[in-house]
Amino acid sequence: MWGPIASLLVLCSTVVAWESSEQAAIDLRKLLQDDTTFFVASLGSVGKLGNVEIGAEYYAPCFNASTSRMLTNASDGDLLFLALPVSSNWRNVLAPNASASVLIHSNSDPQVVDVRHSIKTPADRLQWTPDRPSWRKGMPSKARVNLHGTMHTISDDHPAIDTLASCFLKYHPDAAIWKPGSRTSPHLAKWTHFAIESIYYVGGFGDEHYIGQIDLDQYRNEARKFVIQ
Repeated sequence: MWGPIASLLVLCSTVVAWESSEQAAIDLRKLLQDDTTFFVASLGSVGKLGNVEIGAEYYAPCFNASTSRMLTNASDGDLLFLALPVSSNWRNVLAPNASASVLIHSNSDPQVVDVRHSIKTPADRLQWTPDRPSWRKGMPSKARVNLHGTMHTISDDHPAIDTLASCFLKYHPDAAIWKPGSRTSPHLAKWTHFAIESIYYVGGFGDEHYIGQIDLDQYRNEARKFVIQ
């Protein structure tokens, strides 16, 4: 008796999003190239005493089908960071056998339109769809992702360093002041490759967007289409 009733209750309480994991992988690629986020990520680490540290860091999506081949341990869709080891957070993630978590989320400002729920005006500008309620325009309804992996410093004399540095500085021109080799930097800096090992994606509210793990092969297939700006 309870079997059919329980099944009905589960069915009634489950809302299936229209977005598939394949579409989520495409949306993730777009999120990593969204200039309204200013290409800033939250970097999380665990210290020697088990304490958790989180800091905001610049990143750049500089590994695509051509540049990922420049490093032996790089794959399409990995990210480039500029590490400042003066930070204990960076020392944590650069330690041997350490791992890192990188959180990237959409611009939380409700005035910044989510392209997935937008239309174009006659002047070719994006605006929210007319039926979009205000409570679906804020941070909870927008995409964010937690990337787990490992950080690897890149030697200053690596053949790929000029190409990668040029890419990073296109996204973050102000970083030229503290890049490796800069005479004006007060701190040591290192170019750092973030090798992604797993992806947990939250597309927004679950009745609309995919929430869950994204297959690495799916993600890397989309990452091969990256166009470095």
